[in-house]
Amino acid sequence: MWRRGLSWDFRFPLTYPDAIQVGASITAIGKSSFRMVHRIVSARRGIVAADLHSTLVWIDYGTGKSLALSAKMRQAIEKLEGKRLPVLTRNRT
Repeated sequence: MWRRGLSWDFRFPLTYPDAIQVGASITAIGKSSFRMVHRIVSARRGIVAADLHSTLVWIDYGTGKSLALSAKMRQAIEKLEGKRLPVLTRNRT
């Protein structure tokens, strides 16, 4: 797996001894990549500390080239997310 793009919106710093809750979801899927969103919540304050967006690419580490996600992998991701995912394009759909 290789990370192609990453953006984040930090809302406030987390400090010890706070605990955090982290959620992640896949929001779109392409031929060899998928987009994810991540949310970090302060358990102590009960508010969102950060939102992150990333695009991950499935690769063959031997060749360093991207690999197409199999139909079985796509089905497993959509089953986990509980919905049919939109197609990921370079124009950020």
